[in-house]
Amino acid sequence: MTEEVAVEKLRACLDGHPIFVRALADFMAHPGCEITFIPGNHDLEFFFPEVQALFRRYVAPGDAGDRVRFITGSDTYYLPEGIQVRHGHQFERIHKVDPNDMFETRGD
Repeated sequence: MTEEVAVEKLRACLDGHPIFVRALADFMAHPGCEITFIPGNHDLEFFFPEVQALFRRYVAPGDAGDRVRFITGSDTYYLPEGIQVRHGHQFERIHKVDPNDMFETRGD
């Protein structure tokens, strides 16, 4: 999967679900509302920066985009109260991924 393919895949999903996208945008229009996204085994495309940027443009345009976080440098999101949030795929060896080793490059 390339970043370009991943962007077009997300664009098709977002364009195909306008009610969902509008609901997220309405939510993000309220000051203080945030979205924190932990990519899982079915949406690893969110590790690509351009995929994240496209998502922000659709659901949180302008300054609201700063309130959309993607947890990609760790498999755990830590809340201030000491709560740890993880995506369930990390508990099954066959689905587990290393967030620090997501990309493979090919020589030309």
